[in-house]
Amino acid sequence: MADTSLIIGNGNWAVKEDSLLGYNIIQGKYVPIEMNVSRQTTATRVNNAGLIELVPRNLLTYSQQIDNTDWTKNGAPTITTNIAVAPDGTTTADGIKADDAASFKYIAQTKTVAANSTVTSSVFVKKETSETFFGGFTLIFTSPITKIFRLSVDAVLGIVQPTSGNTLTATTNVEDYGAYWRISCTATDNDSNTNVLIGYYATLSTNGTNVVQAVGSVRTVWGFQLEVGSTATDYFPTTDRFDIPRVDYSTGTASLLVEPERINRVFYSEEFDNASWSTINVTVTANATTSPSGALTADKFIPTATTGAHFIFQTGLPSNTYTFSVFAKAGGENTFSMWLVGGSKKAEFDLSNGTVISTTGASTANIIPYPNGWYRCYMYNASAGTDVRFYGRDGSSFTGNGVDGIFLWGAQAEATTVLNPTSYIPTTTATVTRTADLISKTGISSLINSPEGVLYFEGSSIANDGVGKAITLLANTSNFIKLLYSPTLNRIDFVCISAGVVSCNIVKVITDTTANNKIALKWKNNNFALWINGVNQGSDTSGNAPLSLSTLSFTNEGGGEFFAGKMKNLIVFPTALLDTELAQLTTL
Repeated sequence: MADTSLIIGNGNWAVKEDSLLGYNIIQGKYVPIEMNVSRQTTATRVNNAGLIELVPRNLLTYSQQIDNTDWTKNGAPTITTNIAVAPDGTTTADGIKADDAASFKYIAQTKTVAANSTVTSSVFVKKETSETFFGGFTLIFTSPITKIFRLSVDAVLGIVQPTSGNTLTATTNVEDYGAYWRISCTATDNDSNTNVLIGYYATLSTNGTNVVQAVGSVRTVWGFQLEVGSTATDYFPTTDRFDIPRVDYSTGTASLLVEPERINRVFYSEEFDNASWSTINVTVTANATTSPSGALTADKFIPTATTGAHFIFQTGLPSNTYTFSVFAKAGGENTFSMWLVGGSKKAEFDLSNGTVISTTGASTANIIPYPNGWYRCYMYNASAGTDVRFYGRDGSSFTGNGVDGIFLWGAQAEATTVLNPTSYIPTTTATVTRTADLISKTGISSLINSPEGVLYFEGSSIANDGVGKAITLLANTSNFIKLLYSPTLNRIDFVCISAGVVSCNIVKVITDTTANNKIALKWKNNNFALWINGVNQGSDTSGNAPLSLSTLSFTNEGGGEFFAGKMKNLIVFPTALLDTELAQLTTL
């Protein structure tokens, strides 16, 4: 199991991860534990299967609180909260009951997904000893064409049956979770619907197939989940879905992904057939193959049999310098080019061997492989741009055959001053902002030994962009230990301040701060050292240790210089380790 650890006080406080940052184990299933993370939007990551997914993958809000106003209560069912012990051992399972037969009584949430998505919904239903009528689980695609799947639930025997009148085909599954059944259903839309409703009926059926309004007993439910994909993955509880840490596998191993705020300025980033994309000598086939998210949402860019340049474009971006990126895959054609600033800045890519062929107009570019033949291609231009384009081949005139082309998915234009793109930000009708990841832990003075210790970090900076990025152990602005990715390119700083006095300021220029490095800061009275990748990079034998350290912050001591990058491991040791131990700890 891949493992990302954050350990304070020699292991007294630890967070480890498989599919997300933290976990507890519930009957062999992983669920997250809460961390002090602030990000006021959802965001994406690359999961351990190499697929891009939204974090959290559970699209529902308040997944364990069906009394919350985010759940609509159709027909006014009676809701009782916290009436039973849930699968995680907490008394958080809720009840839903039909007290009369005047109408169908059910709870529901509706969420937006990409057109023609495959989704899986799931819920835990408490086992019963007897039932008057069956409850029911429903999954409905809407907008523009309503397609319904309803499932009766026998909570005594753990049997589910599709009801009469369904217009949607779905596959179902029932898992035994001790006192609960976990019921899931998976369906694929093929009518370009963009809304999905998930709901639970207090009473749905008398014989498992017919649909009737009736009085029924309390149905005890917990842990609703709706996710894109064909599998009911480990349950992830949600409230408002924000403030969720991201463990990313884009490098093949787990890293905590920490990023600054960015805006994707491209509209309809996955829908190149939308009118927001103008086409010249190109046809676009929507949902032509499986995308890097695992869903059938990637489009095919097909040059027509016309002789000339073949391209699609969007105009009207705010004038700025951009990193422009897209996921691309060969589809008969092997080369394509990306352009900025009305076609004057270009990068050409070869998707058969994953290389950048050329760049023009002071542009820089790179290409990164993804599973199943996909690449993330990206470029940066040093002058202001206002439109983005995709051309067949190098952008010059040729004659297509109307069949071969390039698969595209996930276009993104983000205002930056460096080449590196950040994680993918999906858009539809408007630009979308992903806010910054802010991480901290307060009140841990008992877990940090201020007189001596070691702060160990393994990871990388997001970019060499002249912006400082800090991780700090502090009491206040007069007492702190700071690891700083310096505004000076490719430099690491170790700063210790004790009672407002500089105890040490050790700096070291290294080969590449955007690469994975192992760094250790050792502090003790008159004994400070900076170790990087198995080597002592500098020492200071005078000065005092800081006082009363109590907070870990992914910022500097004043709350600025937000850390942005990938963290594989972070440990605070309560003793100043020996040189042999520091060498072993930091050797790559």
